[in-house]
Amino acid sequence: GLRSTPAQLADALAAQEKAAVAQQFFGVTSHGIAGIVHATGNEDCGLFFVPSGASASERAAATVAAAKAHPKANLVVDCGGAGFACTAQAELAAKLSALVAEGDQQLR
Repeated sequence: GLRSTPAQLADALAAQEKAAVAQQFFGVTSHGIAGIVHATGNEDCGLFFVPSGASASERAAATVAAAKAHPKANLVVDCGGAGFACTAQAELAAKLSALVAEGDQQLR
């Protein structure tokens, strides 16, 4: 998984897309032999999204905006983060849960 704030979202989504496709790169085995490594890619890569905003409502809005702007992204919302009180974390989780319960198709 990758971690991103709204400011870093474009770069993180580009990295997520690149991780999903097959690629080759140089590597070294556990026996010290150099070679070309083939990877099939990982389409299930998650992006841990740290929404910005002073209040839970602002962070919920940032999360919904990111989800709607990038519907193919696998966003996992970090309701905590440094500097946020546990009550604010619970409030954000409750707001996002309510949106899911209301049927918001971008959140799951």
